[in-house]
Amino acid sequence: MRRIIVFIENQNYFNFTKPYLDVLEKLSIEYEIFTLGNLEIFDIKNKKVSVFENQKMLNKSLINLECDYFITTTPGIGNFYFAKSKILPKKKRPKYIYFFHSLVSPNENYAENSFNGYDIILSPNNTITSQIELLINIKKTQVITVGYQNLKRCDKNSRDTNNVLIAPSWGQDNLFSDNFNKQFLNLIEILQNSEKKIFLRPHPMDIENVTKLRENKNTNLYLPNKIDFQKFDYLITDWSGISLEYFYSTKKIVGFLDTPKKIKRKPANVVMKYMQDFGYKVIPINPNAEGEIINGEQVVSGLDKVKEKIDIVDVFRPSAEAPGIAEQAAKIGTKVLWLQYGIHHESAEEIANKQNIKYISNRCIKQEYQKIFQKSNPVFPALKN
Repeated sequence: MRRIIVFIENQNYFNFTKPYLDVLEKLSIEYEIFTLGNLEIFDIKNKKVSVFENQKMLNKSLINLECDYFITTTPGIGNFYFAKSKILPKKKRPKYIYFFHSLVSPNENYAENSFNGYDIILSPNNTITSQIELLINIKKTQVITVGYQNLKRCDKNSRDTNNVLIAPSWGQDNLFSDNFNKQFLNLIEILQNSEKKIFLRPHPMDIENVTKLRENKNTNLYLPNKIDFQKFDYLITDWSGISLEYFYSTKKIVGFLDTPKKIKRKPANVVMKYMQDFGYKVIPINPNAEGEIINGEQVVSGLDKVKEKIDIVDVFRPSAEAPGIAEQAAKIGTKVLWLQYGIHHESAEEIANKQNIKYISNRCIKQEYQKIFQKSNPVFPALKN
C-alpha cells in the first residue's frame, strides 16, 4: 500500500488543503497528516495526525522520511525552512507535490527557488502554469493545471450585509504592520463611524499581529473562523491574493490600500539571469532605469544606445508598444524579434517580415531554450547564419 503524507503547516492552512483531502477521500485513498499546528478543531478524527512541537523536530523526521508522496502548499521545501528526504536512497524518497493557496503571481510574490524542490506542481490556471515553467527546470518538474479549488460560485441572490472584510497580505508593509499601523487604525475608525461591522481575516502566518489588535480597546474587530465571501459587501486589502478569490467569487468591490507592491522578481530579470548562465550577453533596456545595474549589466535607455551588435530583441512590454519596438529593432539590424508570453501585434509582425527579421510572439525564450536546446550546444538557429 502506498504511503501518502499531507503536510499542513498550521491550522490556518487547513481550509486550503481540504479540497485535496476531499479528493483523496472520494477516491478512498488513505493518507496521513503532518503539522506544526493544532488541527483538533477540524473533522479529521479518523486520520493519523503527527503533530511536531517545533520545526527542528519536524525536519528530523523529514530528512529520514520514507513515503510515496508528500503533498503540501508550503513553498520552498528543501531550500528554505523545511527539509527533504536525503538519507534514504533516491528510489525510496517521496515524490514532492505542491499546490497553490493563492492566485497571486509566482513571478512577483515568491522568493527565488520557491518551486525548485518539487516533482509535481498543481497549478490553478494556465497563466500561473506559464509563469511557473519560467522559473523551474521543466525537465525535472511536472506542472499540471488543475484549477483553483477554493473559488466558489457567485450567489446571485446575495444581499447587502453592511459587513466589511479586511484581509492583509503577509510580510513587511502589509496594511497592519508597524509601518502602517496608524493608517490602519484610522481606517477602522472611519468604518466604525459609518456603522460598518468589521471582520478581519489575517494572513495565516500573521496571527501575532491580530492578537495585538484585539488587545486594542479602540478597535472592535470580528475574527471569523471561516470566510463566506457572500456575507461581506466589500473587501479591503493591500496585495493579498484573497482579492482575486473574493472578486471572482462575488463580483463585488475590492478596495486596495496603497502599500508598497511586493515584487520579489521581475520576469524579465529571471529570463535575463537564466540566459546569462548559458553564456549569453544580455543588455537590459529601460528608459526609466538608465544607469542602474541588473544582474551585473548596466541598464541602457534604448536600443539605439547599445554600442554592441544585437542578435535578439526580447520584449517584455505591452503588445501596443510592439510596433515601435519592431521599428527600432529594424534600424539596428537585429536578426530576431521575440515577444514574450501574451505579447503579439500584427503590425510588429509585418515590420519584422519586411525587414527579414525572424518574428516570434507569445512564447518564452527561457522555456523554449529549456525544451529544445538545453541538451545541445546552446545556440539558437537564428544565430547560426
